[in-house]
Amino acid sequence: HKDVSQLKLDEQIARLIVSDDGAHGDSVGLDEPPGAAQVTGGSRGIGRAICLMLAEHGAKVAVNYVSNEDAAKEVLELMGGAGCIVQGDQSSPEDVSAMVATVTDTLGPIDLLVNNAGIAHGFIPIQELTGELLDQQMNVNVKGVMFGMKHQIPAMKASGGGATWEEEADAPGAAAVHARLVPAEQEPPEEG
Repeated sequence: HKDVSQLKLDEQIARLIVSDDGAHGDSVGLDEPPGAAQVTGGSRGIGRAICLMLAEHGAKVAVNYVSNEDAAKEVLELMGGAGCIVQGDQSSPEDVSAMVATVTDTLGPIDLLVNNAGIAHGFIPIQELTGELLDQQMNVNVKGVMFGMKHQIPAMKASGGGATWEEEADAPGAAAVHARLVPAEQEPPEEG
């Protein structure tokens, strides 16, 4: 288990992401409760905290996990059962497609997506970095986000809109990737 200070940090980061008013720049800005939300890597760390915050805001949350089903079930229980758990590897296009189908079949159209899943192998000196380690990180942290967007955006558009937010919670020092999908009648926010 993580120590209390790490759990508090995860919660503080989640609060910035899931703010009520969107005033934090890259936050989701939930001025009204989303219907269904999917959080990749939602069974632990910042993803867990985001799931709990979204549930507090009235969302039905799909908690994604790769291997720790018990942790995902614990998050679902802490959310009061408002949602579901869904197993899948974000770096697998087949798993991502199946996750989207499962979430939409179980919770309805996805209104909000948080691509939180990420891996890091600590701070390894470049001369010690292997191709295998780099491939693992790229497959989850880069390809996983792209596979997620590829399968989730069409599902969101089919339901009339939605919002996406991506971050790499487990990759210290990694730059976050952000995107937002808004309903067709709204203009996307200007980049600044």
